[in-house]
Amino acid sequence: MKLAALAVAAAIYAVGGICMKHAEGLQDLRWSLATALAFTAGSLLQAWAMRDKEMAVTYLLVLGLEGVLAACLGFWWLNEAVTAQKIAGIVLILAGAGVLRTA
Repeated sequence: MKLAALAVAAAIYAVGGICMKHAEGLQDLRWSLATALAFTAGSLLQAWAMRDKEMAVTYLLVLGLEGVLAACLGFWWLNEAVTAQKIAGIVLILAGAGVLRTA
């Protein structure tokens, strides 16, 4: 249950990143509010899920998953280029998250 909540928090953060991109440096009020709402919701969910877990492990798991999800959203939603270096980075992040999960 808590692992699922951390995954959802990471997904909310990644959506917040998309909102941030569209906020045009916080010039667009709608996207700026969506950014604040997403990051607040992600933070609250992450805080709840990690209350009885080690911060170092859970925080890095969320950051890693958020990074992977943000990259995937960037490829899909923003039509950002998919390169071998980016894929290699994603694989390394996932491998690191796997190692942390077993810690």
